Amino acid sequence: MKKRITFLSVLVIFSIIVFFIQCGSSSHLEWVRTFGSTKPDAPYGLVADRSGAYITGSYYIIETVDSSTQCLALMKYNPDGILEWVDTYKNGYAQSRPILYQSGKVKHIYLMGITKAVGDSNDYLTQKYRDNDGLAWSNVYTYFDTIRVDTTRIDTVYIDKDDNPHGLAVDSDANVYITGSSYNDDTDEILTIKYDKNGNELWKKRYPDDESAKANGSSVAVLDNFVYVFGSIGDPSDFITLKYDALEGDLLQKHIFDNGNGYRDDSKSMAFDSDKNLYITGTAWNDEVDLSLNRDIITAKYQNGDLSVPPTITRYNYEDADRLDEGMQIITKAGFIYVLGISCGSTTESDIVLIKYDPDLTEVKNVRYNNTPVNKADWAYRFTMDDYGNLYLAGSSQSIDDKFDIITLKYDADLELQWLQRYDSGGINDIGLDIALSNIITNHNDIYVIGRSVSELNDADHVLLKYSE
Repeated sequence: MKKRITFLSVLVIFSIIVFFIQCGSSSHLEWVRTFGSTKPDAPYGLVADRSGAYITGSYYIIETVDSSTQCLALMKYNPDGILEWVDTYKNGYAQSRPILYQSGKVKHIYLMGITKAVGDSNDYLTQKYRDNDGLAWSNVYTYFDTIRVDTTRIDTVYIDKDDNPHGLAVDSDANVYITGSSYNDDTDEILTIKYDKNGNELWKKRYPDDESAKANGSSVAVLDNFVYVFGSIGDPSDFITLKYDALEGDLLQKHIFDNGNGYRDDSKSMAFDSDKNLYITGTAWNDEVDLSLNRDIITAKYQNGDLSVPPTITRYNYEDADRLDEGMQIITKAGFIYVLGISCGSTTESDIVLIKYDPDLTEVKNVRYNNTPVNKADWAYRFTMDDYGNLYLAGSSQSIDDKFDIITLKYDADLELQWLQRYDSGGINDIGLDIALSNIITNHNDIYVIGRSVSELNDADHVLLKYSE
């Protein structure tokens, strides 16, 4: 069920007093907007263009004093911070950044989420919205099986197990691809589905389809006539990359990467460069004694996207020590590969790390951000780049009073810090989750950051920040 809410409806949308610290003078905070109920609302991601920012997340509709319903929410703010519209889908929550697709003057927004269509287990939810015109179509995938009742009848039976989507992509023809994990006979398999622009299912593929190993798809990407899925397989898990024919969904190639020590390898992100080489990043666990700390960032390159040839692999292990190094996201730009991660230092709880590689995965440079002299936890989950090679990061940074602030940083292409912003709502914690840019004029960006603000009055609200340069 979908419900549309217009600006200045029953939702609480308001500006609040801001406390922030600025490094340098090349950026400033334009405005702050919050969005939420009296329940723990959670944003997931955002995308931006010159018309403003589109945000996905979850939002609770309060029905009575004792009753509320969690909804998937998609909302649009214009560049002046005015909430133009909100769409909600009952009994769901977002699992992806929104994807914008524009053909001529027509703009659509695609997103992925989780719903509970039947029973109490999770199901895939894929949706397409028209900008300022509501839901175009919505598809739910839930796992069913067939059983033979007798010699003359076969029944379809719903299996009350989880189907969890994790990756979303849209190709140049507005076909939609979604991947994740789906239950099948006591294990999880990678389930990838392709829909056309009208929401018709074109194909659906499971891997492995013989129930031989637990598997999960974490991201999906389309290049030319091929669909790539990056995920994990086995227990403990290894990296797996699958290559499908985009038209029919035939599996063309696969490659499994085992760290070699019998411990977990967790997939995270993938990207292509301009030469159609595929790069992946994630985390390799190295220690059976303390798996929570001893991890490395793994980055691999498949030449020309060919999975039949073993990849080039590199590791990042700060100070060659048995500490946590975790890969979060990978981006390629102008012949270089950039990896964002989280890394524990010798005297800090965790730092933000940015690593720059050349196309052969030789490290060019790495930089770390630590909130000195606090030396506590600093995290970044997402980053993006503009057309000039500047990198923008959003995350969280622990202050001296142990509360978290939303942190936004800009680095140039040589990984030199250009500016830093901290946002403190004055509440309990502020967590930065995603970042997006809108290029207004040459070498000038509006920067949107979405996060979660926890206060003593509300469990948690969406908070949207806009910076300008």
